[in-house]
Amino acid sequence: MQQVSFFYTYNYEDGNLTVENVENVILEMIEKYPDAKFKGMSWYDKHSDHKNTGIALKYLHDKGIVQDARFYLTSSQFGSVKTKGVIADKFNPQFTPFLAAGIESYNHWHPKSGMYVVGYTSVGKSFERLRANSFSYYHTPAYTR
Repeated sequence: MQQVSFFYTYNYEDGNLTVENVENVILEMIEKYPDAKFKGMSWYDKHSDHKNTGIALKYLHDKGIVQDARFYLTSSQFGSVKTKGVIADKFNPQFTPFLAAGIESYNHWHPKSGMYVVGYTSVGKSFERLRANSFSYYHTPAYTR
């Protein structure tokens, strides 16, 4: 298993992430990692932060700045979106520890560090479904409903 030696934290306030914020982060990552593959949430997502990641990523893809982009759906969207054009992501079991760590990061209560269990408070069942069945769905930039 490959050890990841870098991690970037931006600490945007929940509900206040803008399309411009995301575009700036993506452009910064392209400078550091020109061959990066980008994954974000679908621009159809109901949560504004998630939706804005999708809008920014799609915009930069459509402009030709980002070459490889995937847009992920939340588990609550699986039954509400058309299935044509939605792709089941193949999960490699060797990444289970990373997935578990990612899930757990939404379940930490530590107010002094700005961690308030926001994810588990609002969509805890979604995280438990992901933990029990590690699959996800995404669409490409050409997807339409």
